[in-house]
Amino acid sequence: IVVFNRLGFDNLRSVVRLQLSQIESRLAERDISLTMDDEAISHVLQESYDPLYGARPIRRFLEKNLVTAISKEIIRGSLPDHSVINITHVDGLPEDFVFTVDPKPEDTDADMKP
Repeated sequence: IVVFNRLGFDNLRSVVRLQLSQIESRLAERDISLTMDDEAISHVLQESYDPLYGARPIRRFLEKNLVTAISKEIIRGSLPDHSVINITHVDGLPEDFVFTVDPKPEDTDADMKP
């Protein structure tokens, strides 16, 4: 018999960050990075975590709500290559996530002269 203990809140937050890094790796070809604040992570957990299924629904929630939204922004052309997507959640808005897109800072090491 194998007994599984429920994941704690910190473990679940780590699962969300791990899933986010996997999504980010899919955007690496376009040099797009993702950051997600604590409000957005809490929203993901509130909407997806089920004690019966543990962390498994987190991936489905992110695919359905975050990846789909990012994909739509790419198709619209409003998400340029070499960007950082900052992800947050604002209570009261119909969207699960709110994005701000910033250009990636240029590599300052290449600009330095010896």
